[in-house]
Amino acid sequence: MSDEASSAIPPESDALLKAYFMARYRPLLGVLMSSCRGLSRDDAEEVLMDIFVDASKKVWKSEEDIAKYFGMVVKRRGWSRARSDRQRALRELSYESKNRDIGPADPAAAVLAKERGKELRDIMDQLKPADRMLATLIALGLTPQERAGYLEIKAGTERVRTTRLRERLAKLVGERKEGQQ
Repeated sequence: MSDEASSAIPPESDALLKAYFMARYRPLLGVLMSSCRGLSRDDAEEVLMDIFVDASKKVWKSEEDIAKYFGMVVKRRGWSRARSDRQRALRELSYESKNRDIGPADPAAAVLAKERGKELRDIMDQLKPADRMLATLIALGLTPQERAGYLEIKAGTERVRTTRLRERLAKLVGERKEGQQ
């Protein structure tokens, strides 16, 4: 594979890429949709087409070169697209929450919402800083792989910490309920 300075791509290279892409379109689409949480079929197809367009600008000498290229690029671009979609949704949510009348019209509901917020803060304050960070990442909707990457830990470690966090939270909530009775 090499980038071609001129726009003349040999027909053999173009035919090789098209044959590879047509033969592996569905499996590649499946890989994208299964490994990139939150990526719709339309988005996955768009990612594949973008990769194909980029690949069509290169000269390919073998199907093996094409397979290596797609193997490197498919998941990375899918994750990037899914992450940017989630970040855009979070920005929109943040914008909407800042620009709307927040709070219930019913004063009793406002008091209840304030009490629940205080309860949540109290519970979070009882957690270790590492657990608070993990709970925040979960609340933001990050995938387990993204959380592990952000925390710079292995995926298995992230799963164990998430399980233990859930157990601690269940215990803390149970204790609060018992104390209120």
